[in-house]
Amino acid sequence: MALTGDTATKVKDAVLAASAGATVDRTTTEDDGSAAYEAHITKVDGTHATVKLDTNFAITSTEVGGGGRHHGNETDLTGDTATKVEAAVLAANAGATVENTTTEDDGSAAYEAHITKADGTHAIVKLDTNFAITATETGQGHGN
Repeated sequence: MALTGDTATKVKDAVLAASAGATVDRTTTEDDGSAAYEAHITKVDGTHATVKLDTNFAITSTEVGGGGRHHGNETDLTGDTATKVEAAVLAANAGATVENTTTEDDGSAAYEAHITKADGTHAIVKLDTNFAITATETGQGHGN
């Protein structure tokens, strides 16, 4: 679940203190039991990482590559394409938050959106080139 307020600020501050110049893409709770919080970052060199923190905001691990906002050769969507993917996903998932949208490079779809549903669960929604939803994979979506 996306972090807000003081918790989000403390996570960002801890991560940026350890990764000077990085951009924090998003902060979330960690639901796999490996940490209390995680921050998805883009380092100065453009690589992605996931930084995991405990309840005292101490960094417990950093997963380099693949831990950012997308995997493999997937590319972040922008402009009209991103807008259309988000609109289609939100129309089918009332109250959801779109975390990010990318191309899909495994051949299973043209685009995908990583979302947090209204109940806090994560999912990946796959869409075809006409922005029609072709699949929804639940229990995922926060970039791990």
